[in-house]
Amino acid sequence: MEQLKLPAPSFSIHSLSETAPPASRPHRARAYGLDLWSDIPLPEFMTAGGGLDVVIRLHREDRTVACTSASWDFRDSETICTFPNVGRFRVRAGREIQVTPAPGADPTLLRLYVEGMMMAVLLHQRGLYVLHASVVEIGGRGVAFLGHVGAGKSTVALALERRGCRLIADDNAAVDLALGKYEIIPAFPRVKVYPAIAHTLGIADESLSPLHVTQVKKTREVEGQFSEKTVRLDRIYLLSRDASPVVERLNKADALVELITNSIPTRWGLAGGPEQLKKSAAVAREVPVYRLRTFHQLEEIEPLAREIERHSMVEGRSMASTCGVSSSGE
Repeated sequence: MEQLKLPAPSFSIHSLSETAPPASRPHRARAYGLDLWSDIPLPEFMTAGGGLDVVIRLHREDRTVACTSASWDFRDSETICTFPNVGRFRVRAGREIQVTPAPGADPTLLRLYVEGMMMAVLLHQRGLYVLHASVVEIGGRGVAFLGHVGAGKSTVALALERRGCRLIADDNAAVDLALGKYEIIPAFPRVKVYPAIAHTLGIADESLSPLHVTQVKKTREVEGQFSEKTVRLDRIYLLSRDASPVVERLNKADALVELITNSIPTRWGLAGGPEQLKKSAAVAREVPVYRLRTFHQLEEIEPLAREIERHSMVEGRSMASTCGVSSSGE
């Protein structure tokens, strides 16, 4: 994420006490089935429920946190990372995110790190398998999209949402592998999109919200096409501009490599551990992974979405109906 010199914070980080009890946190939100109480506003997330699963604290230190270089200390129980001109983040036990802003850090930028990377770390700590993926529901089953930055994951998910499919997750996909469920935990009803792509898909500019001055992408709410119910991960498409025009199913070894590459923490270039390898192998064994050529031109987006829908319905193991209709007939 590119860092720029930004204007002063719109609220005072020093007015919030680190030692304040959770009930005093001014902002409450819900995402990934978790209720969060936060010192930082999280407007992309949903309205909170009645519980308390995660606390997000703004932390002050006597010494200055310069954060002049990026660093990671990634552990399953506690992760500490710093980002230049942003701040230091400490994620503990899947229940707490502590944010120590760098001098002059913009709260909006802090929020993006919390909603994105730090939530991914927290979900990983809670035992979920976290993919860098966008996910939609087609015929009652979860269909995920992997690929490098710019491969079109969010675009394809949004194009399918426009065709009536439900959005499950964008950017971070949390998969519950307990008891062999392979269920995706719905994230929150937002998808990131470039304005030019939104225009191509017939989305009005006024329905888009800015993310940050450093971000070209904007965000769009899809609440009417979002459900908080879990959905089973049925298949994965790896989007690539170098792929064959014909949809190709990967063998388990190649699928394993792609899953490791696109899951936490190796998606950030960090060393993974035995548990990540074990979970990646389980998904590669049980969930088919296909390589698919992504779009090169804007006019190719909608035909690509139609092809994915067709392929999912024809090749799916248990997909019984069209987009937006579950296998139970809901």
